[in-house]
Amino acid sequence: MTESEHIVNGLSLTVDEQQTVTNLRKRTLLLWITITQQKRQTLAKLYENTSLKGQLTATDVMETKFSFDDWESPMGTYDHVVIRGTDVQYLDIEMN
Repeated sequence: MTESEHIVNGLSLTVDEQQTVTNLRKRTLLLWITITQQKRQTLAKLYENTSLKGQLTATDVMETKFSFDDWESPMGTYDHVVIRGTDVQYLDIEMN
């Protein structure tokens, strides 16, 4: 490792690579902040062929949990739920 390299998450990165990683993380965080502040209507496609709808209201910093309001599921409607990110295949977020 040279003086211009740093260790990030176990990887040796140059200063330029470290700056790129930092900028990408900032952009990701700004995306989640914008989406959750606007409480966008979101379709969550889960494994085992289940689709659910609600307003996406929050995610944790590691994007391992997602919080929804007005959650519509085949079992009924719930005021508030939190689901594990590992249960989600994808999120389809309304952007209009």
